[in-house]
Amino acid sequence: MNRIAGWGLLLLFLCVSASVSGEAMGQGQSPILHRLRDMNMEEVSGQRFLAIQAAVAELERQQLKVENYRITALGDLDGGSVIFEPNDRPEGARESGEEWPVLSVWLGGDDLHVVRSESVPGEAKGQGQRQSLRGLRMLGRLNLEEISGRHFLAVRAALPELERQQLNVGHYLIRVVDNPTSFSVMFKNKDTPESWRGGSGGKWPDFSVSLSKDDLHVISSAFER
Repeated sequence: MNRIAGWGLLLLFLCVSASVSGEAMGQGQSPILHRLRDMNMEEVSGQRFLAIQAAVAELERQQLKVENYRITALGDLDGGSVIFEPNDRPEGARESGEEWPVLSVWLGGDDLHVVRSESVPGEAKGQGQRQSLRGLRMLGRLNLEEISGRHFLAVRAALPELERQQLNVGHYLIRVVDNPTSFSVMFKNKDTPESWRGGSGGKWPDFSVSLSKDDLHVISSAFER
C-alpha cells in the first residue's frame, strides 16, 4: 500500500471514529483535554503524554530533535499514533540542506511499544501528511491532542519531581505555561472539575513545577493549595 492510500485509509478510519465518539459526547463539545488557542499555554493528558514519550524515543533513535517539531497524538489512549510535524525552519537550516522529515509512529499494547514508524523526508514529500492533519483538525471532535516539542521537553524535565512524590502522571491533566524566563508545568487531577483555581487533595493532589528556560533545571516544586 502506498503512502497516499495509507493516509487516506487512516483519515477515513478516524472520521468514522470521531462520528461515533461525537454522538456520545454530545453536540458541540470538544474533548475535555485539548490544545489551548494561546500558544504560550498548552494542555495534554497524562495518558497521552506517556504515548508521546514512547514515540519520542523513536524520533530520537533517528537522531532527530524533538524541539524542532510539533507533536500530534491521535487514536486510543492505549495506543494510536503520534505524528511529528516540523516547525518552520530557520534560514540557516534551509541553507545547510538539513532535512526535518515528517515522522509517524504507531504504538500498541499496554507498554506502548512501537509497532512501526514511517519517515517522509523533505518538505514537498511531507505535504500530503500535513494536509491530512489539517483535515483532521478541522473535524474538531477527533480524539486528538497536540503539544510543541519544547513544551514536551519541559514536561519530561518536570516529571521526575512528580514521580518523587510517588504520583502517577496517568491520573493528571498537564498544563504548560511559557513564561519569559521559565516554564510552569502544572499537574492537575484529571477528575477535578474544569477549573484551575485552587488545588485538589485526595490521592492525586495538584502539583506544580517551575523550570528554567535556559537548561530546564528545576527552580521549585510544590503541591497546589
